[in-house]
Formats: sequence, structure tokens, C-alpha cells
Amino acid sequence: MALFFVFMLLLVNVAFFVIARNAAYSAVDATARRAAIGNTADSELRDYAVAAIGATAPGAAIQSTAITRNRDTAAVRVVYVWSPPGPLFPSITVTVESSAPLVVEP
Repeated sequence: MALFFVFMLLLVNVAFFVIARNAAYSAVDATARRAAIGNTADSELRDYAVAAIGATAPGAAIQSTAITRNRDTAAVRVVYVWSPPGPLFPSITVTVESSAPLVVEP
């Protein structure tokens, strides 16, 4: 019986991790699409990404964000540490990257 509860606890935490990572990917992808428009400052994009990840992945602590734009694409990279809800589980470092083609005027 105790083994069942340990297994369920592990299963729930893995499910939380998958949901948190997918939500963070969606937030970073939205940030990359905003960066591709080109008229938004990098500091505003960083604030948006941090707020979106904080809202969608509870327990996430942002370590670094990087926004790069070159001639063709805008790329966003966010590294955060996620602490699973549990007493003895270690923190997990997650790196999420996304890019979008730049939007140019015709």
C-alpha cells in the first residue's frame, strides 16, 4: 500500500513537470512572436516572459533570459529552476527556446 502512494506521488509530480514545461514553452513561443514584430523593447519582452512563466508554472524561478534578433529571426531562450510541490524532490533546471521569423513591412 505504501508503495502505491509513493508511485502516485511520483506520477503526479511528473505530470506537473510536463504541464509546467509545456506552459513555459507556450509563454516563450509567444514572447518570440512578440519579438519578431520588432517594435517591442527587450526589457518589456523579458518582463512578459517572466510574468507568463510565473503565472503558468508555479514554483518556477527564472535564472536567465536571452532575446536575440538577427536579419531573419527572433529567438528567445529562458532558463528557469522549477521546484516540484513536494517535500523531498530536487529542483529541476529547465531550458526553453523558441524562434520566430521576423515580420517586415512590405
